[in-house]
Amino acid sequence: MAALSPILDFNGFVSHNDITKLISEFDKYSTSQNISNSLNKKVIVVMIEILENSFHYIKTIRNELPPQIQLPRFSLYKKGDSFILISTNPIRKENADQLKQRIIEINECEKAFLKELYLKKLIESITADKASPGVGLIRIAKITKNKINCSFNQFDNKFLNYRLEIIVNSK
Repeated sequence: MAALSPILDFNGFVSHNDITKLISEFDKYSTSQNISNSLNKKVIVVMIEILENSFHYIKTIRNELPPQIQLPRFSLYKKGDSFILISTNPIRKENADQLKQRIIEINECEKAFLKELYLKKLIESITADKASPGVGLIRIAKITKNKINCSFNQFDNKFLNYRLEIIVNSK
């Protein structure tokens, strides 16, 4: 993203207040730039999914993180008629394969079957009595109709940093 300047750029452990503030900042930007209501809503839903996911996962590992680890980061860019959302977060090494597999499954799923996958995961979460159904990434794929780009960088023996890049198109 060398040529683009971020509309929003947040570095650190996100709180619910931060999420609310970022959404409000984007909403102000969207209004000032006459962004369509439908595109505004898509971007906000994707922002919420990304930021809430980061908030909840980091909460479970924060006490284990080494002090020198790269802090989570969220950035939002505008490129033409699209928005690019980038999120970088630490992840336990043992959780990385599960995340990779989930993204591969979502990216390979025909768009027509994303709704079925979404409902399947919701039902599984009810029967497994899980706190979170784990449908955020599926919801992102349904809304954006784009693939989720993900990469991983080794940090130490216990943690990786993963980077999600999601494009939200105007159409």
